[in-house]
Amino acid sequence: MKRKKIAGYLGWYTLLFALVSAGVFVWFLENQKSFCWTTDASSQYIPKVSYFITWVKETLQNLLNGERAFRMYDFHIGMGDSVPLHTEPLYWLYLLFDESQLEFAYGFLIVLRFYLSGLSLTIFLKYFHYDRWQCLTGSMVYVFSGYGLFAGMRHSHFIIPMMTLPMLLLAMEEIYRKKRWYLCTMFVAVSLWCGYYFTYMNTLLMGVYFLIRFFCGEEKKSIREFLLRMRTIIGSYLLGIGIANITFFNTFADYLTSSRTGVTAEQRISLWNYGSGWIEKLYQSFLSAAITPGRWMWLGFIPLSYICVELLFLRKGNKTLKAAFVTGTVFCLIPAFGLVFSGFGALNNRWCYAIAMLVAVITAKMSEELKKMSGRDLLLTLLFALPYLYLGIGRLLLRQEYKPSVVVAGIGFLGTWIILLMLNYRKKIPEWMKQSAIPVIVVISLWVSGVYRYCGYFAGMAHEFTTAGKVIEQATDTPLKVLDELDDTGFYRSYSRKSESNVQGASMMLGYNGIVIIPVPCQSL
Repeated sequence: MKRKKIAGYLGWYTLLFALVSAGVFVWFLENQKSFCWTTDASSQYIPKVSYFITWVKETLQNLLNGERAFRMYDFHIGMGDSVPLHTEPLYWLYLLFDESQLEFAYGFLIVLRFYLSGLSLTIFLKYFHYDRWQCLTGSMVYVFSGYGLFAGMRHSHFIIPMMTLPMLLLAMEEIYRKKRWYLCTMFVAVSLWCGYYFTYMNTLLMGVYFLIRFFCGEEKKSIREFLLRMRTIIGSYLLGIGIANITFFNTFADYLTSSRTGVTAEQRISLWNYGSGWIEKLYQSFLSAAITPGRWMWLGFIPLSYICVELLFLRKGNKTLKAAFVTGTVFCLIPAFGLVFSGFGALNNRWCYAIAMLVAVITAKMSEELKKMSGRDLLLTLLFALPYLYLGIGRLLLRQEYKPSVVVAGIGFLGTWIILLMLNYRKKIPEWMKQSAIPVIVVISLWVSGVYRYCGYFAGMAHEFTTAGKVIEQATDTPLKVLDELDDTGFYRSYSRKSESNVQGASMMLGYNGIVIIPVPCQSL
């Protein structure tokens, strides 16, 4: 029976994910674009995948031939570097593809990572006994948040923390409940194999989660209980590091020698105040995936999530979720937290996928309350949204400066609110229509988020991607490819005076010794 329920849920999840994905990513098809971001995917990620496939196949062939020497250093990598070690489990799926299929493989892994991120949140929600539709709603809001649509599409490995964070927080919950401590060890090890940059962020988020959960929980609190749980957390976490130490020390050494290590936060930015305009833009970005206040702060949720956050604070209880939302809001407003989460080397908010998870959980939690709204609830949710409606629709009507996506978001909010009004006060609406209303609203709203992010009228991000079918050609479009025709087998370096940035990784695909320094992968920074 349990297997049938799991299979049934996976079927519904896959169907809903495919439906939303089709509407969100249709702009790439419309503009004949691949999923490879021209700036970094063509210049770094695709060449590194190509090199990985070649190196693994060569290594396996050597093993079969009885050779025990492995190539550990290669002058084809930038100006010469050690062969990179990839321990993210999903990365090894590239071996299922031929080098001529790299463009498809790269896009496939992006979609797969998004898919698994939603399932990761589903497991977290199921742990707290959320029902099927709550899990489906929350997972879609999470996957297709502003962070996912922006960061995940530009840098596919930025989706990885969206997969690991729910599992790490679930491990914290298990320790809080005095149950399976070893889950923390296991998930920390896997997270470190995927890259320690986001593991560092997730570690801080684990600490924040535990503190909120402990001090806002209903059970009796004492210093002794706190210290006992902290001992378990620290012990299981260190064991996880011990299991993953092979990749941890390797990537940490790369980080220390990276040119990015010395980057510091801009001196003109206060650590306590982002300056004028930040709060307004942050507020506007909550319902628009086309807007960011800056510093990698991407929110972009749907109107239903806004109403669910309002309902959260209109209802009694849910102390932990309320504390988490207030804490997250404070983190978004104070630059010092961006500096801490970015490792004290820069000031950015790449940790904002945690806000996406929080809002997704709130949306899932309060989605059942959307059909139980009183007249007071409906009135207050509309009143609390008036500031947003003014920033968009109000400014448009008053002929003041406005952002089109905020106007559309305001219209979307009003449309969602009117539908909820009808669901709660029209008794003659068929039951099937009442049951399908919320999922339909979610799907359409997420399609609109795709419009914000990728349509040329708004952010137009789809135009930043390489033309479909041209990725490999663009990544290797350098005059130095004529070196394949030379018979000289001696050691030499090659360089071209005029080379586009998108071919800086061409040496890894074409096999010549260049002089371009290829940056350390972002997942290791």
